[in-house]
Amino acid sequence: MAEYIEFMEEGEDYGMKFIEKIEPSSGSGKISVEVTQQVQITKPDGEVINDELKASKEFLIASRAFTLDVSDVYSVSPAENAC
Repeated sequence: MAEYIEFMEEGEDYGMKFIEKIEPSSGSGKISVEVTQQVQITKPDGEVINDELKASKEFLIASRAFTLDVSDVYSVSPAENAC
């Protein structure tokens, strides 16, 4: 499956992109995400309203406290790529 799907009609200057996943480039820690959307509405009387919508969110990505070395594993079930 593609990493993203984009919807945009030819000749239009707007569209939509659906992103399947974004993996953080950093390891564990605090991540802050901020998004901004520009909105322009034209009323039936011709009045144009411009607005900007903003939202932000903070996430904490935690690493596993314990890891298991692959050499310590004798076998797994189901086997890798069995499905």
